[in-house]
Amino acid sequence: MPVDLTCANCGKTFQMEEKKLEKFNKRKSLPWYFCSNSCRMSYMNKHNISKEKKEVVKRTCLNCGAEFEVEKKYIDALKRNGQENSNARQFCSHKCAVEHREKHRVVVRHKRICKTCGKEFDATRKDANYCSKECSSKRKPYERSVEWRKKKSEEMTKHNPAKTKEARKKMSDTRKGKPHSEEHNKNIGIALKNSEAFHALFKNEEYLKKIANSLTGTERSEEVCKKISESLKHTWASYSSEQKDALVAKIMKGNAMSPNKQEMRLFKVLVEICIPLGLTPLFVGDGSLVINGRCPDFIIKGSNKLIELFGTYWHKNEDQEERINLFKDSGYRTLIVWENELDNESLLKAKILSFVQ
Repeated sequence: MPVDLTCANCGKTFQMEEKKLEKFNKRKSLPWYFCSNSCRMSYMNKHNISKEKKEVVKRTCLNCGAEFEVEKKYIDALKRNGQENSNARQFCSHKCAVEHREKHRVVVRHKRICKTCGKEFDATRKDANYCSKECSSKRKPYERSVEWRKKKSEEMTKHNPAKTKEARKKMSDTRKGKPHSEEHNKNIGIALKNSEAFHALFKNEEYLKKIANSLTGTERSEEVCKKISESLKHTWASYSSEQKDALVAKIMKGNAMSPNKQEMRLFKVLVEICIPLGLTPLFVGDGSLVINGRCPDFIIKGSNKLIELFGTYWHKNEDQEERINLFKDSGYRTLIVWENELDNESLLKAKILSFVQ
């Protein structure tokens, strides 16, 4: 609860909480209450009240000769540390201390020649190059770096003659018409992947616009499309089953595949049937399981039973027996569920239950 109090200086009433007042009464040194710190200080100054009587020693300022007071405890501390004759506590103000330091400062001057105007000037620094701010503003900040680059390039060409233009032309002429080996191409690919400059090109908007403009308005002919499809089929046929599975899994994970609405409906039905039987269905359509280049939708954990959901639009031209035989070659049993079967849950549950048991 707040307690009403009156300020001893201005007479205003103010409130303070009981807990705060108890703490304040324990540590307060004056028997009065004040609404603010300024009221407390003005009251103490009016009535000449001080918390402690300080022992003061009078001293004369080394700069202006005025007398000023210093607390005795500071002088005692200087005596204990052997610093009685130092400049500490010898000035009446900071201004006098700065003026005294400037008067008695010993400055060493160095003769230098200005790089812009060529005049001789006195400087406090040994490495000063300009006599004034005007001369320093006229300098060229890139001048030194250009000279350094020229010297460095000359040194490199002297020590490494292969970096000259003539040597580079000869090297390029000898390499023309010669195909690279597979190992060399792999090394080039690794170097490009690790190079920051190559990746920075694809972040440059101007470079991407040039590529887009070069491709806009161009349509592939039927011959080109056939060649691309034949080359892709040929490369796919050349892969082993392990390579196919790894490639499909990489593509699926890169696309961040997740179950769609129809697959979520089927997954809920699977959970209702399998959990009471002690079985756990898992969604593996994200590329976590690939068999003979194909990615099934669901699997019963710890078994060889797969469940595939066929959409009426996407799988209308597919033969479900081919998919069943494809997984059968790898030792898996497969149940095909069509999209229209999800509308009748009772028949669907009976079909899944007979397959799972």
